[in-house]
Amino acid sequence: MSKNATSQTVYSPTSVDAPIGSSDLSELLVYAMEETLGSDAPRTLYEVIDPDALDALFAPRYNGEPREPGTVILDYGGRTFIVESTGSVLVE
Repeated sequence: MSKNATSQTVYSPTSVDAPIGSSDLSELLVYAMEETLGSDAPRTLYEVIDPDALDALFAPRYNGEPREPGTVILDYGGRTFIVESTGSVLVE
């Protein structure tokens, strides 16, 4: 790995040791932050982002159609957390 390369960790519902629902991106983000930051993780996700809004952002539309793919990028505790509409969280 070169000096400029960043390492990434990917969290998904199938890769964590916690019961995470497929639509609970906020729970997955909390898990990724706790695993990555330990005691420096926020006490609640509301300190960083509204978890209900995050889950609703990528939830299917009222008629059941999927939303467009997208990402939400959060910088916290010296790390970058990339929440993807595909149901995963990347940590750089």
